[in-house]
Amino acid sequence: FLILSVVVGAIDTPLKAVLLGRGLPIPTFVILIGAIGGMVSMGMMGLFIGAVLLGIGYQMLMLWSGQSPSAENTPGGVEAPEPASA
Repeated sequence: FLILSVVVGAIDTPLKAVLLGRGLPIPTFVILIGAIGGMVSMGMMGLFIGAVLLGIGYQMLMLWSGQSPSAENTPGGVEAPEPASA
């Protein structure tokens, strides 16, 4: 049971990061780094908070620099939908 727990615990963080990042126009690597950094700094809650904050920061940086998320940054190469303009 101890060996199984160690193996599952080791793959838990990367697996959650991949599943959290699925379908978002944010690279999976950014989500993974946010999840790992949040887990190290804030524990279990940081796993989710770190990924969300780093994802929001990435999106703000892309908007600020004038770049839009492209198909190569999205999982499966699917374009992100354009926001509706008023």
